[in-house]
Amino acid sequence: MNFKKSIIALLIVTVLSFLTLTLFFYNENMRKDSDKSDLQGQIAKLEIKETNFVLNIEMIGEKVSDILCVAQSGDGKYLSELMNGKTILIYRYTHSHCAPCYEEQIYLLQEIFKDFPQVVGILSSYLNRMDFLLFMRGKTLEVPIYQVSFNSFDWIMEDYDVPYYFVLHSDMKISHIYIPNKAYPESNKQYLEGVKRFLLE
Repeated sequence: MNFKKSIIALLIVTVLSFLTLTLFFYNENMRKDSDKSDLQGQIAKLEIKETNFVLNIEMIGEKVSDILCVAQSGDGKYLSELMNGKTILIYRYTHSHCAPCYEEQIYLLQEIFKDFPQVVGILSSYLNRMDFLLFMRGKTLEVPIYQVSFNSFDWIMEDYDVPYYFVLHSDMKISHIYIPNKAYPESNKQYLEGVKRFLLE
């Protein structure tokens, strides 16, 4: 009887030891996966920063043509008229870009610049006027969205085929180029808040 109890006790200890070791290695693997995921996230962030840094080196000082911008109402104004001698932030997107991505940025702009919408302009391109009006239907936006032609900007940023920001100075030259990333909303918000401080200085 005592022998049987000893065998049972030994089996229990063995099973518990096995479960403990299994749990330990499972936790270690989870920790390593988490560390790996964190590292991958940090690398991705660095790559985004590097891309924006390189773009700024290549593009700062580029001059923008005085393009025609057409509002939802149909009224057209040239970009220099919209600026009215001020330095402003421009958000540029086309209908072919990721719709949830540019819509998220549009609403983020409304939130951050709700008190100063006059220092921001959104320049969009759609295949036709009807597509633009369908997008605008039912929207009440403080920061205005204008329709411009697809070939309004002849520079490297258009080849990336992604929405982007830039600051447009009164001399029609640009700075502060930035490609927002949906995966890092905190970085996008930091950029906009930093530019807002710059514009309101």
